[in-house]
Amino acid sequence: IASVAALINAKMPKYDEKTDRVKFGEWTTKGLPLSDAIPLTFTFHKTGNHLFLDPIREEEEASEARVTIGLSKNKEIRINALQKGNDLAFTKKEMFEIIEKAFKQFKDSEKVIEKLKAAEQK
Repeated sequence: IASVAALINAKMPKYDEKTDRVKFGEWTTKGLPLSDAIPLTFTFHKTGNHLFLDPIREEEEASEARVTIGLSKNKEIRINALQKGNDLAFTKKEMFEIIEKAFKQFKDSEKVIEKLKAAEQK
């Protein structure tokens, strides 16, 4: 969410077309043109029978399996990317649980992003 917030709040330096130069220290008031389908990634780790979403370092080091899911939303949430890491596998049941949790987290994150967008437009 932090990187999305940075993009939402980013401003470009003003550009003088006559001199073909950037006006350093002067910024546009308009934000970057961002797609409505902002991608977010969520990384799940597995230790034993436990799943962790975006674990702390110690949980990550103890992890036996990892999967990162990239999601975005146009009209509906969709999976754009999926990457598996570490040695152990996830069961079919675990993968469905991970996808369900990722979709829920995406919806929660989307609310935060919408608040950031609204604040930026004020």
